Amino acid sequence: MRYVLMFLCAALLFGCNSIDGIFGSSEEAELYTDRPQYAGNEAITLTLANRTEAKTLGYNLCSSALEELRVGKWQRTALQDDWVCTAALYLLEANKQASFVFDFDQPIPSGVYRFKTIIFLQDKDKRVELITNEFQVR
Repeated sequence: MRYVLMFLCAALLFGCNSIDGIFGSSEEAELYTDRPQYAGNEAITLTLANRTEAKTLGYNLCSSALEELRVGKWQRTALQDDWVCTAALYLLEANKQASFVFDFDQPIPSGVYRFKTIIFLQDKDKRVELITNEFQVR
């Protein structure tokens, strides 16, 4: 039993180290919304901040996924099913920010939401998933 517990602890530790930025920021970047609460028909501004001193990050905020908390689990919403984005990787220089405004065609239903996006760390040849703060829609 002790070995099983040690294995689970090691797996958890190494698993967390392999996923950077699970809570919205990493050493390299931070992803956040402009406010903690919105009305269903309001646009949401998503911002990515490059927190490094000399590294360039790859990103495309348009392709960020809007997720809703439903019965304790995060699920992608259908609001983006018809969403069209340019298949491009933009570059964000050190100590710079980039923003994208999500203005959906239909009102967002009341609930708790977050955005998830993927950035590319060129110096590490690695993709990193970033998740924003949770926010309310009323």
